[in-house]
Order: sequence, then C-alpha cells, then structure tokens
Amino acid sequence: MHSHVSAGHGAVVSVLVVALLGLGLLLAPPVARADHNTVPWASIGEVVSGSAVIANYHPAVVTDDQGHVYVFYNQGNSSTIPSVGNIRVAKFNSTGGTPIGGPVLWFDKQINDVSNVAQVGGYLSATRDGDGNLYVAWTRTSLAPDYEDIYVSKSVDGGRTWLNAVRVGIPPDGTHDIYPTIAAAPDGNVYVAWTRYRPTTPSVWFYNIAFAMSTNAGNSFINQRNISMQGPGGQAILDSMAFDSRGRAYVVFIAVDSDFNTTNQYHLNMTGSDDGVSWSSSATLTPSAGIALYPSFAVDVHDNLHLAWIDGRSGYSGGLTVWYTRSSDRGASWMTQRSIGDHTSNPNSFPSLAVHQGTVMITWPGTRMIGGIQHTGLGYSISADAGVSWYSEQYLGFVNPGVNNENITYAQIAPDGDGTFWAAAETVDQTGATQDALNLLWWNGPPSAPTIHPTSVSGHDATVRWTAPPERDVAGYNVYRSTDGTNWAFVANVGGTTTSYVDTNLANGTYWYQVQAIDTMGTPSHSSASAVAQVGPSLQDQIDALQQALNNLQSTSNTNLGALKDQITALQNALSNLQSQAAMQSTALLSTGLEVVIVVLLILILYIQVRKPKNPRPVIMAPQAGSAQTGPPSPTLDEEL
Repeated sequence: MHSHVSAGHGAVVSVLVVALLGLGLLLAPPVARADHNTVPWASIGEVVSGSAVIANYHPAVVTDDQGHVYVFYNQGNSSTIPSVGNIRVAKFNSTGGTPIGGPVLWFDKQINDVSNVAQVGGYLSATRDGDGNLYVAWTRTSLAPDYEDIYVSKSVDGGRTWLNAVRVGIPPDGTHDIYPTIAAAPDGNVYVAWTRYRPTTPSVWFYNIAFAMSTNAGNSFINQRNISMQGPGGQAILDSMAFDSRGRAYVVFIAVDSDFNTTNQYHLNMTGSDDGVSWSSSATLTPSAGIALYPSFAVDVHDNLHLAWIDGRSGYSGGLTVWYTRSSDRGASWMTQRSIGDHTSNPNSFPSLAVHQGTVMITWPGTRMIGGIQHTGLGYSISADAGVSWYSEQYLGFVNPGVNNENITYAQIAPDGDGTFWAAAETVDQTGATQDALNLLWWNGPPSAPTIHPTSVSGHDATVRWTAPPERDVAGYNVYRSTDGTNWAFVANVGGTTTSYVDTNLANGTYWYQVQAIDTMGTPSHSSASAVAQVGPSLQDQIDALQQALNNLQSTSNTNLGALKDQITALQNALSNLQSQAAMQSTALLSTGLEVVIVVLLILILYIQVRKPKNPRPVIMAPQAGSAQTGPPSPTLDEEL
C-alpha cells in the first residue's frame, strides 16, 4: 500500500469511525473479501517528457525499503548523435508530491559513464541486492567485431553516483548481444542473461540465451556460457529471470525447437541453476505447436513461480491474449494454464508480472476501440490469492491526465514493501508533435491480511491477538465477531500499532473472531482466518457433562441393582430354607398323626370285636302284600320267645 495520509491523520480517522459507530450513525460493514478490482490507479502524468528530437524508451522500475521509486530508461537524442543514446534514472520519493500523497521527483540523471554509447531504443533491466546496491544492465553499441554488448552499471548510494560500467560478455566475440535481464541472488551474486545472435551463414542467424555471473557484487563477470542449449536449428530469444529464496535461478525464454525459417512456431522453455555453473536441461512449458511470446516471470515469498506471456495457441478463439500459470514445487509441475484476458484490450507488447505477498498483478499494453478510434492503454488483471483465481480483465486508458492523444507502447511494474504497485509507461503522442514520453502510475492495493492467533478467555472476557501484516502504511484494524461462524458483526476499530483486542462481558457461548487491516486510505485487507473463543461451558461440554452424569447414574443404578438382586437372592435362599424346614416339620407331624390314628383304629376294632354277640340276630324283613314268600319260613311267636 502507498502511504497517502500521515499516521496521525489515520488515528483521527479511526477515532471518528469508532465514535460514529457507537452513536449508530454508521452501519458496521460486514466482513468481506477486499475487492482488488475497485482499487483505482493514480498518476502524476508525464515524469519524463519527449520532444521533437528527444525520445524515451523501455522504462524499468525498482523500489527500495526507504520509500523510493526508481525509473530507469533509455533516452535518445536525434539532434546530437543519431542512433545512440544514454541510460538515465529518475528517482522519486513515494510520498509528498501532488496529488496529495503522490510521488515527488528527487533527481533525474545519466547513468552510463561514457556518453552517447547506449543503443537507442534498446531494452534494459534493473535490480537491487540485499545491501541496497542498484544494478542496471543495458546494451552498448559499437562497431564490428564487438557490435552490441551488454554492460552493467552499479550505484552504492541510492543512485546519486554510478561506477564505471562493466562489460558482461567476452570481447570481442563477433556476436550481437541484446535484451538483457539482471537479478541479484540471496547470497549477493549478480546474474545476467541476454539474447545473443550471430550469423552462421550470410542468410542464417543463430539465436541463444547467454549468461554470465558476478561473485564480487558486479565488479566483474565470469562463467559466460549458452544456457538455452537448443537442438539443431533451434533458436532462443527474450528471457525473463528470477531467484527463489533458496538461491535457485530460473530463466524462461522464447524457444523455437524446429526449423525456424519454415515452421515459425514459438513456445516457452525454462532452465534453472543452483550455482550459476550447472544448468538444467530446458523444459518446455507451453505447447510446441503454438505461439507463446514475451515471458514475464517472478517468484513470491513462498517460492511459488509465476509466469505470464502472450499466447495465440491454435483452437483459442479471439486471437492473442495474456496467459498465466504457476508452480508450487520449483517448476516440477505447473497448474493448468489459463487465459486471464477476455479481449477487453488486445495485447500488443510485453506483459509485466509482479508479486507482493498474495497479490499477483499482470499488466500489458492493450488496444481497444474508443469512439471509433483505436487506443492503446494499460490492460491488467489481478489475483488476490497468489494466482489461484483472477479478477476480470481491466483497462486503463489515458494515463496522462487531460491528454487523450497518447498511447501506451510499453510498461513495466514493480511493487514496493507496502504493496503499492508502480507502473512506468512509455507513451506515444499520436499527433506526432513529440516523441515518446514516460508516465508514472501507482495502484494502492489492500494490505495483506493479519495473521490471527488462538484466543484466550478469562471469565467472560475474550482476548483476540494477531500479527501485523508487513505493509508499513497500516493505520489500524477492524475486529469482527460471529456467534455462528457465518454471520459477522463489527466489534471495534483498533488503531495504531495495537495488535490485540479484549471483548468483555460476554455471555456463555461460542464466539468466532476475524480481523482486517486498514491502510491510511481506508482500504481494508482480506479478513484473517477465524479464531474461536469459548466463554463458559460450551454446548458440547454441557452435553458431555450430562452424558457423564447419566453414565454415573447408570453405573450407580447398576451397582444398586446388583446389590438388590443379591439381597433378593439371599431372601429367596432363606425362604427356601424355611420352606424346607416347614416341609420337614409337616412330614413329621403327619407321620405321628397317622400313627395315632392307626392305634385308635386298632383299639376300636378290638373293642368292636369284644362287644360283638356270638349269635347274631337275623334281620326281620316285613313281607310285602301279594308277594310270594321266598326263603325259609318265618319263625312263629313261640319259637321266637
């Protein structure tokens, strides 16, 4: 982010925001993903003007940690010595100018120690090492057998003065050396790669990517070699180079691995080295039968490799567009290649890719029709998640305020430590009154998201803590709370350098927190990840406690039931014993009773026997009337007496 407002002003704004929220005069904004597409570009217009005889070409941008922006460029003056020029630098303080908070020019001076030797219109490349030294690689024009050669100029005092330029290649080698790229390794070594070509026959030219390195901070260069290593008939031009954090160098270049004069098919190859001496075999990154041009390559702080280029592969409708891919394993594999352009502007020159934290930006000179007139402005696309997804293509026209007759022909971008992306653009006056000028633009992107830490809870107070993002223009933070992890409510604005907040007097429950960083322009970052605070027992804790109580009760019940069963068993046993004893007693009593009965019966029998008469009396039956008499005759009265 680019600082436009002082820290004191930011604090005042924070206080006002908090006060208005407290009065209910402002609606608390919901937690939302920062929309990078809504961030506007700003421009101070031309910073280097052209004239009828002066033209300015192919700017390169470098930033430092002290808030400075360097615009390096090639300047030609046709009124003095045609076809040659000089390398210059314009240094800006990133704040303090007009518009408010815009950059202000510090100085503009020539870099090359010998004047009028730079190739007019030649490309250049600039970098800064870990010690703050500045390096610029450029093309010097000479006569045969030197032709064009690559030189490096160095400054150790922030561009105020420049040491004598050092030749990178081996003189005289009879080659043409153009299109340099330069990068500083983490260990301080300086690498330079460039396009080298020479005739193999009067009508056939051979192109390759040459390389050299410096192990003494650019004072001299060694280990010159061909690193593109094409097969017979192959060609290589226009490379882009970058280092990862472990010191591995990557070089991506346009390759033609077939008969250059008949197929005319271009694709991208990549090679790499851990020491600048041994280079890997070139790996093909894009379809060999397609058209892939102008690679732009960068590595982020997490060692993800990012690559953009202009592509016209067969089967894709609509002509040339800007394409992108990324590798997260040092080039071993790559995500699916995709077009990030939608023909809002048709690319017609080099794209430029730059990365700050998770923000990836790609710009390119793009042509579109406006009012029936063809204009070339700045096309661009942005990813806020390190290249995983992309916002739709955007178009920026008329970079010079109030001037509608300028077209962008070339642009390069670079981020500073606050996440502001700076663009230096070469513009052409369509009327022809002046030659190419340079414009400086900037895009004040959102801060990086804070890193939130686990919350701590004391009683009914929850403390939220986070780590500040790396941007220096962060003015404060917005804290949001949710009771369901989905719907969020604004809680507080924390200003200044404070990186914690205590949310007090909370009811029992579960709470989620997120934090956004706010820069001095009021632009919010993406939200942090969520952190959870549990005040009092959670619902799950309550469920677990109830379940434990039920388990304890069940255990107690089981224990009591077992004891009860034991008691019942003992009683049953005792009852059985008593019943057994009662049965035995009943049997004994019955036996005794039977014996008594038997004795009584025997006594009765004996008694009856004793009382029985010896001549028993016969039974006298009365005769029935009219019946015949049977049996013996009845005795007479006398006999009976």
